[in-house]
Amino acid sequence: MKLQLHEITPTLIEGLLEKSEQDNLRALIRSEVRALSNEFKRTKLEATELLARCQIRAMKLHNLGVDHEAIAEMFEVPVRTIGIWVRSSVTVIAKR
Repeated sequence: MKLQLHEITPTLIEGLLEKSEQDNLRALIRSEVRALSNEFKRTKLEATELLARCQIRAMKLHNLGVDHEAIAEMFEVPVRTIGIWVRSSVTVIAKR
């Protein structure tokens, strides 16, 4: 945008500064959202891996003849959770 010297006013300068501040704020928010997204993905992957490890251990204990109540006590979860873990397939999200 080309301006003549006489067209530059305090109002114009304030408007340009506001736009610049808004652009900077948008860029900052966009950056923060990307960082949160990456953290969410990483944490979700870690939680899935941990759940898979717990399921595998519960299955091994079940196969060794340990009853569900004892396994539930070890993991500090309801007995119903152990039943679900033992019956369900183990799912792990592949890392990219």
